[in-house]
Amino acid sequence: MSIKEYLPGIILFLILSPVVGSLLDRISHLVAVSFGAPLRSGRIDSLGGWLAQLSRRGVRGRGRPAGLFALLYLLAMAAAGVLFFAGLNLIWVIGLMGAANLCLIAGLCLRQPDSWRELIDNEFLRLFIFIVGFALLAFGLYLFTGYATGSASLRLRAIIAAAAPPIFELSGLLPMVVVFILIGSRAAFPKKGYPHYEEQPGYTGRELFLLQWGRWYEDILLFSFLFVLHFGQSLISGFVGVGVCLATQALKLSPIVQNRLRQGGSRLKYHVIALVCLALALANIYLLL
Repeated sequence: MSIKEYLPGIILFLILSPVVGSLLDRISHLVAVSFGAPLRSGRIDSLGGWLAQLSRRGVRGRGRPAGLFALLYLLAMAAAGVLFFAGLNLIWVIGLMGAANLCLIAGLCLRQPDSWRELIDNEFLRLFIFIVGFALLAFGLYLFTGYATGSASLRLRAIIAAAAPPIFELSGLLPMVVVFILIGSRAAFPKKGYPHYEEQPGYTGRELFLLQWGRWYEDILLFSFLFVLHFGQSLISGFVGVGVCLATQALKLSPIVQNRLRQGGSRLKYHVIALVCLALALANIYLLL
């Protein structure tokens, strides 16, 4: 297949991800408000609200501005999505997602505000868990295509060409992907950590906009991985994949998850959950070998 056959998917990803992401943010915020969260002013959770923030000037923190790293984060996430929907090797996709988040952490480190030192330390651990988890996912998909098609591959085209959905062989990896979506691939533990960076005075409106735009790409990519796990060569599997994504988003909007994200919580507890999910994924991979 030529790149032209994947071009519609690439264009839809680049254009619709910010629209869908902002809509999900708006719904999440309204649900959180219904359970006692404070109402944000200026509708900053909507795409229009973020566009209105472009003229905002932030108070510079110590160190170099984070604007360059915010832009690199956005570009790397956009490139990861383009490679994913172009059907190329998933290793490049996962590598770009990791590099994007490394740029995000670099921006935090350059600013070095005293109140964010704990968040920065936490982000490095989170990124390590993220990379290990998706490396296991990639290896599992590689083994799956080998068993299902006779030729192991990490290309999206080979994965969706299998007669049966990958979830039948990789069910142990499902909790890990769902947890990444529920708590975000970035840390959600501190009360003023990501994804609440719009509340931080150190960023300008332009930097906040770039970070948020990149996060929308990242969120849609995470849901895309979840969909691929459930998709086989049938229309029913496609509906199942969409249903699982919607159910995961509904779980994310549940009072329990919303309250945890709003209130923060024990980093150890979240790390234990993530490590348990990694252990399940590793056990699944071991059974496939």
